[in-house]
Amino acid sequence: VRAVPRWLLARWRDAFGEDAAAAIAAATTRPARPFVVDLRAWGRRADAAAGLVPGGREIVRGDPEAGEPVAGPSVAVDQGAAIVARLAADAPEGPAADLAAAPGGKTLLLAWRRAGPTVALEPHPGRARALARRLTGADLPSPVALVRADARTPPLVGGRFATVLLDAPCSGTGTLRRRPERRVRVTAGDVARAAALQRALLDGAARLVAPGGRLVYAVCSLEPEEGIEQVRSFLVRHPEFDLDDAPARLGAEAASLADPREPRCLLTRPDLGPWEGFQAACLVLRSGRARASRGRA
Repeated sequence: VRAVPRWLLARWRDAFGEDAAAAIAAATTRPARPFVVDLRAWGRRADAAAGLVPGGREIVRGDPEAGEPVAGPSVAVDQGAAIVARLAADAPEGPAADLAAAPGGKTLLLAWRRAGPTVALEPHPGRARALARRLTGADLPSPVALVRADARTPPLVGGRFATVLLDAPCSGTGTLRRRPERRVRVTAGDVARAAALQRALLDGAARLVAPGGRLVYAVCSLEPEEGIEQVRSFLVRHPEFDLDDAPARLGAEAASLADPREPRCLLTRPDLGPWEGFQAACLVLRSGRARASRGRA
């Protein structure tokens, strides 16, 4: 299969097996369809009847009934990313932090589905300015504060956030359908560098979680070092956290998204649905394990 570099296909064979690797590679050649979330429907939490992404709609080119996707506020986002956002949004009430917020799709989804305030961190000046413009132009039902900062050393009070979302920078090997240029740009060295950064970001994120709160970690990569192995390493370094059952949190429709290597984690394989490849985990800080405050509010 020439849809992906040989070194990457070999990695997928090791991780998923020969047939699955070929299927994933073939799926990356199929064009991605736009996916739009009606934010009002999303915010109503009508989960029982609305599937994995309440208010979500895949726009099929040529569909005579498609028309305008929504009449009110909406956000275009990959369906896999929306599933990750729901895992973070359907969490205990209280403040939330989105630690790698730009371009802002998940930030909007958090603000529309949660009652509490959200702090959005973004370290890169240009991306932070673009995110600020996007937030300013949005009619948000919950407040969002934008902070330009590096999540490895977040300038926030530790132990205060009920939900921390870290959709970490990664090699992006799960996004070849939407970003085909990565086929020739990504290297094995990128995977190793991303994994080192993710480890530091996870350690920074862990300090922010309130007792009983959750840290939702995700990458749009299919590489084990960035996903399942990163989670296992985190749990060794941070035994005060437990690995929650992410598919169970999302209901029966998410059962097929359980990662066979660790069924409590999520895996959206591009060959098994209309989404990009994400790995995600929900890490819960046990109550009673209070943390000292760090940084400033």
